Amino acid sequence: MNNINTIITVGYGTKYMVLDQGNYDNKYYYLTSRLDEEDNLTGEFDILEYDDGIILPVSDEELVNALVEYFKKRFEVVA
Repeated sequence: MNNINTIITVGYGTKYMVLDQGNYDNKYYYLTSRLDEEDNLTGEFDILEYDDGIILPVSDEELVNALVEYFKKRFEVVA
């Protein structure tokens, strides 16, 4: 399912706009930007993992770095 440009709510009401999504190491990840109270992009970016309906921030620094490279390569293909 394509969730790009979709607003998702995680945890205690934090809203994110999905900017890109991908499959890395057999798991699904979203590159997101946090939204403010009026649903405007804030410029604060997070990578979230989607697993069986649960969405959690990726906190492992090595994995974050690998995913940043993954999303950068995907962007280079599009641009």
